[in-house]
Amino acid sequence: MSDLRLVYLSGEPGVGKSTLMREITADWERIYLPKEPGKAPHRDLLFDRGTPNVCCAVELGRLRESASGTDALEASCITEAETWLHSGQAARESSLILAEGSHLAHRRFLTDAVQAGWRVQLLHLQGPNLAAHRRSARTRVLDRPENQTWIKNRRTAAANLALHASAWGVEVLLVDAARLVSDHDYHDAIIGTARGTLHTNLTPL
Repeated sequence: MSDLRLVYLSGEPGVGKSTLMREITADWERIYLPKEPGKAPHRDLLFDRGTPNVCCAVELGRLRESASGTDALEASCITEAETWLHSGQAARESSLILAEGSHLAHRRFLTDAVQAGWRVQLLHLQGPNLAAHRRSARTRVLDRPENQTWIKNRRTAAANLALHASAWGVEVLLVDAARLVSDHDYHDAIIGTARGTLHTNLTPL
């Protein structure tokens, strides 16, 4: 099994992907690397405070209050992400890649990572009631209506990705988003699994 691992968080809008990613990376220091046109996308190198010379992971995208992760990248970022993977630059930076958001959450990127020798794990967050509640709260704060067509499309795309990814050589782990909030042991296990410090049994669809 490959020592190179790519962990991608997927799920419908509002289900908690960005929140979970912040929790996974909370204890790590960040060094931002800007986009290298034609070579690599925007990304952060993540370092443990206790061992500052060892890069723990690379997170693709940019950390922002809204539209974080790969959603902060241009739609064309896949070409640079593919070059980054196949050139060996990604592996030289870290053996663990983390990502969330829609811009790279599709078959082309995930299968390309598999072909480049990475063990790809898709953590698919499920929780339609929780996601709807969070989107409603966000709508009240922003004082603007939800785009229901956009939400439906994103929900369908995420569900289809999780449904079919195992056929492309991707490991799929179903994550109960509501349980993440209420069960500390489960929460810690998911974070440990994403970091690679704890391996739970993967639950295929």
